[in-house]
Amino acid sequence: MKHKRSNSHQLGKGSTVHPLLYRIIIGLTALWIVVAWGFFAGRGYASLVVAVVTFIGIIAIVLPAELLRIRRNHRNVRNGLEQNLQPTFGSFRRWLAGDFHTPEGRLKGTDAAVEILLPIAVASIGGLLFVLAFHFATH
Repeated sequence: MKHKRSNSHQLGKGSTVHPLLYRIIIGLTALWIVVAWGFFAGRGYASLVVAVVTFIGIIAIVLPAELLRIRRNHRNVRNGLEQNLQPTFGSFRRWLAGDFHTPEGRLKGTDAAVEILLPIAVASIGGLLFVLAFHFATH
């Protein structure tokens, strides 16, 4: 049985990621890059691995930042009136308490934040713990 996606809700305030989440993602990605340098630096061909990880990390930061910049500067012309698509955000606490709209349905803001941050947080913090354990085991 096919499920039809509901397009009845408008993509507006409840479907936009809060800028603080973007900043957290950038910080976790920077931690991921530092972890890679800490683990692989100075080990033969490992500098190639570090270069690849650094490049992927930079792409992971630059692409969302550019898409956010384009969205902020884009204007939608509808019926001769210009409508600014730049969302206005309240506090992060209010965003977490509200609803986050996805094509599959609505999520609580806290659930959406966890689902957005979980992959990069696990990779960054898990890698940091691995590097620390490896460092203390070898010294």
